[in-house]
Amino acid sequence: MVSILIADDNKDFGICMLNSIIEKNSDSIKVQGIATNGLEAYQKIKTLQPDIVLLDVEMPIMNGFQVIHKLSEEKYNLPKILLVTAFPVLINSFNESQLVDGIIFKPFDFTVLNNYLVQFCDEYNNDKLNERIINILSIFDFNTNSLGYSYLIECIRLCLEDSHYIKDFENYLYPQIAKIYNISNYNKVKWAVDKSIKSMFRYTKTSTLKKFFPNAKKLSPKVFIKKIVALLSKN
Repeated sequence: MVSILIADDNKDFGICMLNSIIEKNSDSIKVQGIATNGLEAYQKIKTLQPDIVLLDVEMPIMNGFQVIHKLSEEKYNLPKILLVTAFPVLINSFNESQLVDGIIFKPFDFTVLNNYLVQFCDEYNNDKLNERIINILSIFDFNTNSLGYSYLIECIRLCLEDSHYIKDFENYLYPQIAKIYNISNYNKVKWAVDKSIKSMFRYTKTSTLKKFFPNAKKLSPKVFIKKIVALLSKN
């Protein structure tokens, strides 16, 4: 579940945002609370480590820009930041806007907020899924710098999201990977994935391979991907 912190010196407005977020996103977002000044926002970002921060620009003690600047100076891994302001001219003067993931202007549009939250939740879920895939692939001895390894991760992700991909690699899976990577010929994807798995099979410890593929003298992409998808689907 994605966590969010609301930082706005108008507590009533913060509560209004909180209620809107809970009402529309209760299944995917956990609200960690409200900060009513910049120093409190800075402290709560570091202690609570939210995934998203709704950060008002104009707040007491530290403004929103100063919060971002201080965290950036400390090389803190910034969460997704949505700046909130009634004064667009302030944004134009902000030198570190590349650290901001979105801007919402007052009068506040809750539809815009919800669209951002849906986007961030999708990105968060994709990142978590990729992390799970990479963790299980780390059991085997892959060349993680190869294109085939990158394509393989995408193959597994697609098969987890939609089972029809695993039924037909030639007509569905490889062409879709080629489309994602803007490759004109899907056979390049097929060749790279096959090469990556053959190389892994050659260098991975026999005891590890036997644990997952006890009778395999060689390993096809389809057999390997189906096994990994099955393992991930159980968790």
